[in-house]
Amino acid sequence: MESTLGRPPAAQVASLVQARPKPIQEHLLTALDICLARAPDDQPQMRKWLAAAVEAADPDPWRRQARDAVAAGDLPALERLVEEPSAALQRPVLLHLFMSQLPRDARTAKGRLNLLMQQADPGEFWAPSRFFQASAYDLLAFYLATSESNLRMEGFALELATKAVTLSPNDANFWNTLGTCQYRVRNWQPAIAALAKAMQLSGGGDADDWLFFAMAHWQLGDRQEARKWYDQAVEWMNRNSRQAEDFRRFRVEAAELLGVENKK
Repeated sequence: MESTLGRPPAAQVASLVQARPKPIQEHLLTALDICLARAPDDQPQMRKWLAAAVEAADPDPWRRQARDAVAAGDLPALERLVEEPSAALQRPVLLHLFMSQLPRDARTAKGRLNLLMQQADPGEFWAPSRFFQASAYDLLAFYLATSESNLRMEGFALELATKAVTLSPNDANFWNTLGTCQYRVRNWQPAIAALAKAMQLSGGGDADDWLFFAMAHWQLGDRQEARKWYDQAVEWMNRNSRQAEDFRRFRVEAAELLGVENKK
């Protein structure tokens, strides 16, 4: 029996998955998760079918909650989930998938997921993947470029960020980090170019891009352009109640450079 979409009912797929030995089940469930995450936006029926199949086949409560949090864009919920002991029991490739679906400013959750993956079985097939290496470089580069000034290692951060975009050149977050690192070593024009690439890849960017974009323009003497991007970042932050701590620190830094009052 097949559905009108030419696919077997989701419950039948679930039964087939659950009938397999446990290790094979895990691989099949991960494959379904990957297909669901990559399902084209213009094929809602396919996405609906895949979601139903995963829901029926996988009884794991942690994974269900994580999928729901990712689908709803509920970052606080996902951040709570990655701190639970159950997170460390998940297949690294699934954690890798969740990390790739997180929003750009989810640095804390990404760092935690990255740590869990590093602690997992080093024999996993995805471990040497380019994206995984790039993500590790990016997280460390961002930390070294944006910590308190006495803890920064700007030159090393730039090397790491450059490696990240070389390994994974289509990730907006990595280009944002590269632009931040270029700014820290006073390479104003390369900083603007990298941040513009980040904004292009992310469909316009957000305050994380715009504040450093503004500061780089200011350093080049383009005061009007700098103020335009600073004001856009402030407006975005005022509209969005959930603001990353990094954004607030960068706003203070930009306000001091541009000589504007930093109102809460």
